[in-house]
Amino acid sequence: MRKKLVIIVMVILLQLIGIGGSYRFGLLPIVSDKEVIEVKSETQTHKEGYKFNVFEQYDFANGNYSLYLVLSNEEATELDCSKVLFTSDIDILVRVKNAFTVTYTGGDIATCESYIYLLKNDDIIAKMGIALTETTGLQSGTFGWLEFADEHKVLDCIKSMKRVYKPYVKI
Repeated sequence: MRKKLVIIVMVILLQLIGIGGSYRFGLLPIVSDKEVIEVKSETQTHKEGYKFNVFEQYDFANGNYSLYLVLSNEEATELDCSKVLFTSDIDILVRVKNAFTVTYTGGDIATCESYIYLLKNDDIIAKMGIALTETTGLQSGTFGWLEFADEHKVLDCIKSMKRVYKPYVKI
């Protein structure tokens, strides 16, 4: 009986260590997303160097908005934070809106491994690639590569988002 109890305790400990290690090495959480709902936005032609806010059209103070940030293992390690961050706090969302002023570059980047998702009523209304180390900015299908006007404001907002502890996240 005692031997069986020791085996059960050992199995539980090994599973806990395995789950903890999976988070540490970026294997968890696993993230899946659904299709982005098309949101009508004004199509504008911008010149290189033009500054604008990517979230200007959204009123975070009124509505059921939330934001997910899914980081690559490399960026999560470099920023010393979790791979998946979340907020639905209106104050943080308003700070994010104010921080996401960008400069239009007219370019594109080949790969962006981290993504930011804006949701309204649990539907994805915006999804963009985001880079937070070395070169910072957003990769948008609409605008291409956009550089943050003030990367420190963006990083401060990200640090105030909550870590997601679930092993599986469906956005």
